[in-house]
Amino acid sequence: MAAARWNQAITDFKLAIKYKYNLEQQFKIHHKIGQCFIKKKSYKKAVSSFTTALELVNKQALNLNENTRKEFNKILVDCINKFSAKADDVKKTVEDFKPLNPSNIDPRVTDQVEVLETVGKGRNAFAKNNIPVGSILAVVDAIGPHLNPDNAAQREFLEPSSSGDWPVPVNNDVEKFSLLFQMAMNEKEVSEETHARHSLVVVLLLRALRKTTYYKDGGLETPAEKFSQQELLLGKLMYKLRLIQDMNSHPIWGVSRSQKDKIGKDHIGAGLYTGIGSYFNSDCNPNTFRVNIGKKMLLIASKNIKRGQEVMDNYCIHFSELPTVTRRPWIQEHFLFYCECEACEEDWPTYSNLPQDRPNQKIADKLVALEMENIECIEKGNIDKAVESHKKEITLIQGGLSEPHQLPVTIRNSFQFCWWKKVVQYLQQLEQADPVNV
Repeated sequence: MAAARWNQAITDFKLAIKYKYNLEQQFKIHHKIGQCFIKKKSYKKAVSSFTTALELVNKQALNLNENTRKEFNKILVDCINKFSAKADDVKKTVEDFKPLNPSNIDPRVTDQVEVLETVGKGRNAFAKNNIPVGSILAVVDAIGPHLNPDNAAQREFLEPSSSGDWPVPVNNDVEKFSLLFQMAMNEKEVSEETHARHSLVVVLLLRALRKTTYYKDGGLETPAEKFSQQELLLGKLMYKLRLIQDMNSHPIWGVSRSQKDKIGKDHIGAGLYTGIGSYFNSDCNPNTFRVNIGKKMLLIASKNIKRGQEVMDNYCIHFSELPTVTRRPWIQEHFLFYCECEACEEDWPTYSNLPQDRPNQKIADKLVALEMENIECIEKGNIDKAVESHKKEITLIQGGLSEPHQLPVTIRNSFQFCWWKKVVQYLQQLEQADPVNV
C-alpha cells in the first residue's frame, strides 16, 4: 500500500486471509482491502469488504477490547455509508489481440490456414485464402502442464493420436495437453548423452517428489524402494515433456520503452506454444514473425501470403543474420532436422552481401513517401498508422522486387519493431485502464 501498488496489496491481503493469518484481527485486513479498492475507485467492492469487516467485528465482539470494537464499528459504518452511493469509475476497455477469423476447432488459430499431415513430411500449414500482411494468425498462451498420474485417461498422452485431421479440437485442458504430447520430438535423432541427461533428471525429480507432500495430499502411501507404476507413468510423462521442450520451446521476451525511438527487450524465458509449434514449420525466410505479451504469443503475417502458399514460422535465426554454413548445422543440432528451405538450399547471403538495387522510380518514390510517414508516425506515437504504412510498403516491395534482397529484410525488421512498439503501447493502455502489474 505504501508503494501505491493496490492490486498487489489486495493479493497479499487475500493470501493472509486464505492462510488464516491473525484470525482475531482479520477484520482489519478486510478494512485494508476496502481501502485499496477505494484507491482503485472500485466502490462496490470496497463496500463489500467493509461490510465483511463489520460482520467480523460484531461476530468477534466478545474477543475484542470494547474501545477497539466501538472505534472500528464507527469507522466501518461511516465507510459503508460514504461509499455506497458512489458509482465505480468506468475504466476504458482495451481491445485484445485476436486471430484473423478464429477457427471453430482451435480458436487460438485463424481459420484461414489449413493444416495437412503428409507421410514423411509431418504437418504443413497452407493459406486457404489470400492472407494480408499484418494479419494475426495465432494468439497462444504458453502451456505449463500439471498432470495427475492417477488419471487413467491421461495415459493417451504417451501415444500420439492416429487422427490425421488438423487442427485438432482444443476446447479443454485434456485436449490442450493431448496436442502438447503430440508435438515433434525426433526421439531417434536425440544423442545418447541427451537421453542420459533427461533420464537422470527425471529419476532425481521422482526421488525428490517423495520428500514432498505429494503422496500424502493424494491419500497415497509414499513408495519405499522401487518406483511404483504411478511413478513410472509420471516419469514417462516428465521424460517426454523434456524432449518436447527441447524441440519446441519458443523464447519469451520482456519489453519496455527504454527510449523514445527504441524498445528494450530482455530474454526472460521460454514456453511451449502448441497453437504455433504444432502447426507451423520453420523457414529461414519466413512469411511470419512472432511477438509476445507476457506469456501470450502472437504469430503475425510479415508478407502477403497467397492462397496455397505454406505459412512458415522461424525456429531460430533469419537467413540475413547468419550464413547457411553456420545456420544449418545449428538447426540440425538444436532441432534435429536438416533445413531444406529455399534460403538454405540456395545459400542466400547475409544482409551486408544482399543485392541493393532500387525498384523502378515510381515504386521508389512511393516507398520514400511511406517511409517518411512511418518515421513521423513513430515519433508522434501513432503506432497503428505506422503499422498500416508498413503494410503498404511491404505490398509494394513484394510486387516490385525479387528475393533475396536487402529491402524486404529491412522493412521486415522495421515492421516487427512497430509491432513491439504496439505491444508496449498496449501494456501502457492496460495500465491506464486498470493499473496492475502487467
